[in-house]
Amino acid sequence: MVTKISYWLAKKLAEKAERDDVDYIRYGIEVTLTGLVKVIVLFSISLLFGVFKEMVTISLFFALFRIISGGVHMSTYLRCLTTSMLLFFIPAYVLQQIAIEISPFYLLLPIYIFSVIVTFIYVPVSAANRPIPREKHHFFKWASFVFLSIWFIGNILIDIFYTSFHVISFFSAIGIFLQSITLTPFGIQLFHNIDDFFIRRKIVGGENQ
Repeated sequence: MVTKISYWLAKKLAEKAERDDVDYIRYGIEVTLTGLVKVIVLFSISLLFGVFKEMVTISLFFALFRIISGGVHMSTYLRCLTTSMLLFFIPAYVLQQIAIEISPFYLLLPIYIFSVIVTFIYVPVSAANRPIPREKHHFFKWASFVFLSIWFIGNILIDIFYTSFHVISFFSAIGIFLQSITLTPFGIQLFHNIDDFFIRRKIVGGENQ
């Protein structure tokens, strides 16, 4: 559906601008629309269930780490949207009370160590349709190390000096952990299994949605 809307808008814009690069325009529109839809759905679900701060924090740090470390993708946009919203919502909803009661310090170090090990072994993880050039692997690996270290040190300082923000720190760790899981063979296979389940059951969209 998003692809069809993007293509229709791209054709209209190309005609008015007297340009013939419809696919290039469509891609830009599609990226914008899909991002906008994700934000709207994310905000709607999080506000509806009272987990706005928690869910947004998980998704933000998941996305920031994913940009530089890579990751597996679902076969359609709707399946990706459904899976990612569940991935962010379930821990946000289940852990919101626990996050208030315990210090994130107990999460930060083990998740940092785990994520560094995962980064060293697996990063970057390429999408099937967008392979990362081999000469850029070193850059993405070290960028991931730097990002994780800044995140870890920043959250330790927050936990020491700004305890009122410890819930944010807690759920940022959850976001980093979830993205780290998706980089492992287990996480990749899990995503493929979920995608296969959707395909077999004909759930949430076909290839053009």
